[in-house]
Amino acid sequence: KSLKLDVALPKLTCVDTNVSSTALGFTWRAWRLAGATYVRDLVPELAEYIANPMSCRLPADALDAQTTYKFQVTVGFADTMTINSSATTTVVVGSQDLMASISGGVEQTVAIGTAAELDGSESYDPDDNDAEGNMTYAWTVARVLDDGSREDANLLLASTDTTQYTLAFTPTTAAGWASDTSYEFTLTVSRGMRSAAYSVLVSVSSDQFMPRATITDFDESVKYKPMDGAFTAIYFEATSPDPARTIKQTAWSVGDGQSAALLGKPSGAPSPMLIDLGKTRPNAVYRLRLTVTDSIGSTSSTVVSLTT
Repeated sequence: KSLKLDVALPKLTCVDTNVSSTALGFTWRAWRLAGATYVRDLVPELAEYIANPMSCRLPADALDAQTTYKFQVTVGFADTMTINSSATTTVVVGSQDLMASISGGVEQTVAIGTAAELDGSESYDPDDNDAEGNMTYAWTVARVLDDGSREDANLLLASTDTTQYTLAFTPTTAAGWASDTSYEFTLTVSRGMRSAAYSVLVSVSSDQFMPRATITDFDESVKYKPMDGAFTAIYFEATSPDPARTIKQTAWSVGDGQSAALLGKPSGAPSPMLIDLGKTRPNAVYRLRLTVTDSIGSTSSTVVSLTT
């Protein structure tokens, strides 16, 4: 967040007769705590933030995370500045949580025996704190059992590189994957002492040539503001890997107990689907499902979440 430091001045009721002008001058200084010592290394940048000398306005990226700063302003009569007063404040900058993300929806479908990929490249560090080193990635997987519990299935990824922001894998029965089964994939991102995790459900279809429902552009990490007349767009594709099978229908639906009025276009309208933010309520999570059907009746779906 941005930071604003203001100078508070008392009313001047008495002026030394040796002062030729009552115009005030302001001098700002700033230091960064390095170990046990304050280092004055913000001098070039500070001038940018005091266009109005009575305020020091610091933009969101001016200060480093997990760092302590000391700011001092000296106010005096501008003609000599020999009559002056100073005030000092300390600013401790904390750290923000890492943002883990997997593109394509919170529920996805892949085909047995076909190469698949999960993309975590949208994960990021809002502090952009290079002093903590590079961000690291770790993927895990669990099988979803009939009662909803999870069973460790990391052996399925034994021959896969699970330390990159993308996870490329091919679910084959020979490797132990089960068709018509759901798996929970989790991406954990870490940097320094911070970490964050994000999970998606992936269903493995027994139809190797199932139609593909793909979300091509929608940011699930954004918190949207309910507002009349405002819409957000979800871009998608519906494709068939089998040239003999064509896409017959795309259909959007909303989660149980949630109003279909959220959809700003007919359910089967082409990309993009519009979501009416005026129909949402604050502090809610909406689940929006895209189902694709091909010419022989085979289907697949993906689900995205929209948070307000």
